[in-house]
Amino acid sequence: MLKKWILTACLFSLSGSAFGFFDLEAFYGRRWYKKLIGQGSEASIGLNFDPVPLAPLSFGASYSLIDLDKPTLGSPAEARIRELSLNLKTWLTMVPFVTPYLRAHYIAYSNLIVSFDDSKRDIDTRLRGYGLGLGVNYKLIPLIHLQLELSQSWQNAENIEGKEEDLISNSILFGIQIGI
Repeated sequence: MLKKWILTACLFSLSGSAFGFFDLEAFYGRRWYKKLIGQGSEASIGLNFDPVPLAPLSFGASYSLIDLDKPTLGSPAEARIRELSLNLKTWLTMVPFVTPYLRAHYIAYSNLIVSFDDSKRDIDTRLRGYGLGLGVNYKLIPLIHLQLELSQSWQNAENIEGKEEDLISNSILFGIQIGI
């Protein structure tokens, strides 16, 4: 009986998730678009469901707020993107000190809003696409992890002339994961 408890404790210590059935994640960082839009800051919050805490797979959703610094669409007063994504995350549990993970996300809803000083030219368009992220967790304590994630997204949107425009973005995000 004692051996089973020790084995279970050892397996939990190697687990990459934050031991909860739900993990809350918060990220902050930078996102760069390769053309059309520019770059900006990104804040994201997500909730993941981990049905089996020792299995390296979770499902979830996240909401991102991207405020663009210097868009190249003219001289807008404000440009921002709001994005809702569905996520699938898997990780390797047997790596010492850090836990590497891979996240795939499908962008279920995304909206680009560009407001110019003269309100006659405002742009409001939908974006759609998918992305991949590669990251590492560093376990502070069993329920709290620090995270670093590098990701790339492929999206398309209608441009000003009504044609489809492909957008590729890269981001680097720092975050925290809390097991619930």
